Amino acid sequence: MRPEEKVELARLLERVPIPVKESVDEPTSKINVLLQAYISGLKLDGFVLVADMVFVQQSAGRLALFNSSPASRADLDDSEFFVPSSRSA
Repeated sequence: MRPEEKVELARLLERVPIPVKESVDEPTSKINVLLQAYISGLKLDGFVLVADMVFVQQSAGRLALFNSSPASRADLDDSEFFVPSSRSA
């Protein structure tokens, strides 16, 4: 992790709603802080983490879709799902 990232992460770490146990040096703390910042709508102070935040924004949407609850899927009929056939027609 670059030194300038550590400075910006340390500032962001103070603003996230759920305390992060790991130190700023840990890669998992970077992911944790960026995810919390995205979900909470926090703005970045500088430009050092912008590319990482874009990646988190793109990934967070996919994770939310992938982890949708089975209860929400139970309300849908089978006709609402498109499952491509492995056989060609």
